[in-house]
Order: sequence, then structure tokens, then C-alpha cells
Amino acid sequence: MRLDDLNNSLIIWGKLSEEGLEYILAFGKVVILPEIRPSLLGLNNRELLDKSNVSYVCCTDNMVGMLFYKKKIQEVLIFGQKEKDNLKSIGGLSYIWHLAKIHGVRVKLFLNDDLDLDIFKDKDASTINGKLVTLDAQGPVALNKEFEIIKFKE
Repeated sequence: MRLDDLNNSLIIWGKLSEEGLEYILAFGKVVILPEIRPSLLGLNNRELLDKSNVSYVCCTDNMVGMLFYKKKIQEVLIFGQKEKDNLKSIGGLSYIWHLAKIHGVRVKLFLNDDLDLDIFKDKDASTINGKLVTLDAQGPVALNKEFEIIKFKE
């Protein structure tokens, strides 16, 4: 797929949930899958997208900034876990959130408790000495009005 074909795309950050997949199917556009290094968690979403016949493009984490700059991304979907009034997600949350904010791109949060974030402790840049590092570097990032929380169906 050529860069010119990637207009108004979605980008997924984290492990895709069933609710997120329903949203993507309704969206009907191309999905961008960053690799999300070092775990390559983003690429693991391919199987679910393939089963649902969703059109997607894989890209490197470094390419994400250029896609924002070229105005190819309409919306960012972040998948994480709620802990009290906070969101925990995989490494790179600060990177993708700030890119979206800088470029005026809408962000939606999807809660997904299927991902065990402890498996990433001290294996990537999101943790130091077993502590999760997020936007404020103090703990999980606080949910605020800039995010829309989409709850699981009861």
C-alpha cells in the first residue's frame, strides 16, 4: 500500500480487544499497526484483524511520527487496563499520546484486561526496577477529559 492510500486511518496502540474490533469494523478504514517494540505486541494484532477481514498496514514505531506529520491518522485507539482512576498500558503510551495531542488527533481508550502487563516488567523501556513508567513518570497516567473511555459491554 502506498502512503497516498493511507488517508483518515486508525492507529492501534496495545492489545486489541473485541470491543475495539467492533469499533474498527464500524470505522471501515485502513488500520495502521505499529510494531510496538521491543515486544512487537502491535504486530500480534494481525491475527484478529485477518480473521475479521480488516485492511491494515504494519509500520515501524519510528514511522508513526511521520504518519502524524503527513496527516494520515484520523484517530488513535489505545488499549489498556483501568486501575482506580488511572490507565495502565504498554510502553510507548507517552509517545503515541503526545503525538496525537500535538497533531490534534482524537484518542479513544478501550479497556482490555486480557493483557498481563507484568510480563513486560524490566524487559522494555516502560519499566524500571519493576515499576511501570507512564506519562507523568510517577505511576499510571491519570484519566482525564482528553480521553474517551469506552466501557466493556455488560
